[in-house]
Amino acid sequence: MQIDYSKGISIYELIALGLSILAILIPAVKWAWHKWVVKPKLDYLPTGSAYLFFNKSGSYIEVDGVFEAKNKPISLKNIKLKVNRKIDDKALNLTWSTFKSPVNQKIAGNFTSTSETAHPFRIDAESIVPVFIEFTDFFDTSGKKFEPYDKKLFKEIDSIIEPNLMYNQAKDKYMLSSLYSEAKTILEKELFWDIGEYKIILQAEYGKITDTFEYEFSVEQEQHSNLEHNLEETLLSILKDRYNLPYSFIPIKVQIKRVN
Repeated sequence: MQIDYSKGISIYELIALGLSILAILIPAVKWAWHKWVVKPKLDYLPTGSAYLFFNKSGSYIEVDGVFEAKNKPISLKNIKLKVNRKIDDKALNLTWSTFKSPVNQKIAGNFTSTSETAHPFRIDAESIVPVFIEFTDFFDTSGKKFEPYDKKLFKEIDSIIEPNLMYNQAKDKYMLSSLYSEAKTILEKELFWDIGEYKIILQAEYGKITDTFEYEFSVEQEQHSNLEHNLEETLLSILKDRYNLPYSFIPIKVQIKRVN
């Protein structure tokens, strides 16, 4: 539209000029608003399940769920997790260690899942990313405590095994040894999962922001019995390796619920 400035501007021309200016300004205002005012928002949606583990590396946990990015893309750079045991307020501090694949693959007739080392990742705006995370002790405190016994147990088994000695016979001798009892006592002190209630505090870091998500779960008698079985299986695994026998660790599944 051409405007003759030698004449006065009519109301219609003024409105048209104003609309033209708004058409230019609105995209710029939207861009500035989205870039400088709108903040990214992260949400975590668990599947409702977690898995408790125990072995030479001590007590650790896998929490399964999805992260959702709202408003803007988010680059998650670290995820930490703390578990509080309510009965005595003792804490287990863990950090992300491994990503487990949510899809099982059939290999040689057996279903198995793949894994990879935990690493930063990006979530597109208004998108979700499924993440099944195994959280462990970064410093492997329990593993370092048990390492001297691990070496001694190998020597103990060497002294027990004889030609034609069946596994069950070797197992009985092994479990009656004083070294086995000492090693079991060490592992029992590292078993964090007692019967009772627990609180999970999950912290996700992106940019200069740390978002916290809290959940609760409980360990019942049956689950604790299975954990004790896994403790003994940890000690027996050394002997089973010598006889080329498979391990019999039991998956410990618990239900988690969000804290309001």
